[in-house]
Amino acid sequence: MRRNQRKMIHPYMFGISLLGLVLALAACTTGPRETPQEPPAMSTEPEKSVGMDEEAFLDMIERDSVRYFLERINPESGLVTEDGENTLMGSNGYGMMACCLAAERGWMPREQAADRVLAMLKTFRYRADTFHGVFGWVMDAENASRHVFGRTYDLVETSYICAGAIICRRFFNHDTEKEHLIRTLATELFERAEFDFFMQGGGRPNTLAWVYNAEEQRFDDLRIMGYNECMITYLLGLASPTHPTPTESWDGWASSYRWESAYGYEYFYCPSLFPYQYSLVWLDLRNLQDRYTREKGITYFENARRAALAHKAYAEINPNGFPEYGPLWGLTDCACPLHPSGFGEHGLGWDVQGPAMDDGTIGITAAGACIAFTPEESMAFLRYLYDRYGTEMYDEYGFRNGMNLQLGWFDPNHEPLNKGALLCLIENHRTGLFWNLFMADPDVQRGLNRAGFTPMKHP
Repeated sequence: MRRNQRKMIHPYMFGISLLGLVLALAACTTGPRETPQEPPAMSTEPEKSVGMDEEAFLDMIERDSVRYFLERINPESGLVTEDGENTLMGSNGYGMMACCLAAERGWMPREQAADRVLAMLKTFRYRADTFHGVFGWVMDAENASRHVFGRTYDLVETSYICAGAIICRRFFNHDTEKEHLIRTLATELFERAEFDFFMQGGGRPNTLAWVYNAEEQRFDDLRIMGYNECMITYLLGLASPTHPTPTESWDGWASSYRWESAYGYEYFYCPSLFPYQYSLVWLDLRNLQDRYTREKGITYFENARRAALAHKAYAEINPNGFPEYGPLWGLTDCACPLHPSGFGEHGLGWDVQGPAMDDGTIGITAAGACIAFTPEESMAFLRYLYDRYGTEMYDEYGFRNGMNLQLGWFDPNHEPLNKGALLCLIENHRTGLFWNLFMADPDVQRGLNRAGFTPMKHP
């Protein structure tokens, strides 16, 4: 998984302002900036859960989570920033999608949402530092031109931005100058990303490199292999109309999966839950199979469901005796006070027969963002968490990042990648909005065809 293998220093460990940023957003151009627009008014106090039905409860979570992506931004660039200084580049894919959702649900006028997306796209196009069309990992939030951890260019983070841009070019389909420009810039962003360039480097044949290190002028040793959060990266490489990867790349990646049995469920295995969530924010694979899922008689959607249920089964066994495991379940990479960087890897264990990577820290999105795959179990988790811990775990931006009850620790912060996955998968569970937009894109359909996806044949 990215965060462990890249020895990730949590981007927000330097000290985070807890003040809500009620910031405005100007259209980002190379010329004069426009007057910022105020974000839509939203309640700053969590509503009481008593008497809330499922739709009202999820509506509250989505609305407050959208608010995070509308307010925790840099006013110059529009890029998402938790600490007010830096941006985790991939989170901006979710940031653009949050603007679409705000317009779709009437929380923001469509034109204002278009302004915000256009600002981000202009930052990406005219100000951000790129290498062969690929963005950095953690960048300054004002221009995305200064690298926080050295000049490295991250194909996976770039794929999240590209996927968010594809959503925007599908959503903003009106015949106006502003929406035409969104479609143009979103297409340019995707078509400039040289996925094929990242097929170079050593390691396993027909796989993509994760990172190019410009300071050392070489590809990082980490290849994108094993079941992880990068399905969307390979799919977009196959979908690219300008820099496509060879069809063999899907086999190069998928043939490195591990099929394991964990806590009563067999599935393509990865210890943590976020790898099952990120790509399926965009890809609706409920009824599609590639060669590898076809051989196992499942879909990637079913695979994610099994992974979630394995985590729930582990929590019910609770081998370490951590408080409230059972109602609380699911392990994922998240902020953690027990890790020196402030951010830690959590999961069932790389050796499925060995001990879990479990120190009692529960990332809220582990179970929460699985709502599209395990709706009853995930809803029960979210309600339990909200009703029992209230404002300790929930604020004007929705659920915070995580907690460790044994330590009495509640993370005061939010993590935009995990929060974005939670937001978007809740909406997919409710309406399929992002699945429908993404899967209707002709480039995406070409990528699915090149990867060998076909409709599942039901008995």
